[in-house]
Amino acid sequence: MLKALISWKKTADVICPACQGKRGHPVLITGKAVTDIISESNYDWNLREYLDNYQNESVPVSDPNILVNINTPEDYARLLGRSLG
Repeated sequence: MLKALISWKKTADVICPACQGKRGHPVLITGKAVTDIISESNYDWNLREYLDNYQNESVPVSDPNILVNINTPEDYARLLGRSLG
């Protein structure tokens, strides 16, 4: 899947896999966009909104696991089927 995403690098600054019409992870971000993010001094934005200012490309993939979000230790434990206790 990464090779498919990388192949779009020359046409977009933000390349995102999509499954079932939904964008997921991993998101590939070009060096130009990363440099802009690092030098940004306004912190009143979220990354998704910021990246919408760049050329975006969604790459169709068949793996539904790209849609899994792991934002907390509890999410990670749930994904692994374990208890944090």
